[in-house]
Amino acid sequence: MRKSLMAMLLVLAACSSSTDVDDRWANPETISYAPSLNIDISKMNRTPIKRGNSTYTLFWQDIVVGEADTAKVGDNVRVHYTGWLPDGTEFDSTRGRDPIEFLLGLGFVMPGFDGGVIGMRIGGVRRLVIRPELAFGNRGRPEEGIPAATTVVVEVERLTTPAH
Repeated sequence: MRKSLMAMLLVLAACSSSTDVDDRWANPETISYAPSLNIDISKMNRTPIKRGNSTYTLFWQDIVVGEADTAKVGDNVRVHYTGWLPDGTEFDSTRGRDPIEFLLGLGFVMPGFDGGVIGMRIGGVRRLVIRPELAFGNRGRPEEGIPAATTVVVEVERLTTPAH
């Protein structure tokens, strides 16, 4: 009985292995991005982001620098954003609806988004290339059209934060 239980557990483990994950979009440095995204990874800035015991690279590029103060951890920030898959498919946007507002660097948004907004000035627009470990991970968000192990591209615009 014990041997058959162990055999069954091994079969289940093999069936649920992560080798079934399509990882073609997992490494931001080897992806062929849609031309509409205007991504040249070799020209982008790199910021290390620590997550657990690992450090991952966030790629970013200022499209518009903006003015006034720079956003820092703990600041209340307000932004518009649009997110795309590497093939150019849009998966989410605040354009045409209310922007989002959150405390920066405290885990209210995905780690790559948090890290990408740090240092932005009001009126600035920044393009982020966020690897899966800093975005939606190895599970993705299939219900939102985001496959497992997918790098995402996000364009963020920092807005003036209204006084509360």
